[in-house]
Amino acid sequence: MITFEQVTKQYPDGTVAVDGLDLDVPGGKTMMLVGPSGCGKTTTLRMINWLVEPTKGRIILNGRDVQQQHPAQLRRGIGYVIQETGRARARAQDLMRLVGLDPALARRYPG
Repeated sequence: MITFEQVTKQYPDGTVAVDGLDLDVPGGKTMMLVGPSGCGKTTTLRMINWLVEPTKGRIILNGRDVQQQHPAQLRRGIGYVIQETGRARARAQDLMRLVGLDPALARRYPG
């Protein structure tokens, strides 16, 4: 079982990737995090195996706080899959919006 108790991840620039997450994931079950790009799915997964350290809160894995375990041993016992399909395209579209380019321009190729 994985339990998130008021888990928050805020980066030094003030960006809050995960905010006060409370979640119980039963052991032996398949779970998916679904949401739009940038909503904190990958950050949440990376906090479980201590690739990203939470700013606040606790993550309990099988009754033990992940931050009190040796990172290498912790990671050896965890497997997860991050879906990367379409990530580059979504990021390019985000950047186009950020700089004010028409999304229709994304279909053009250099001459």
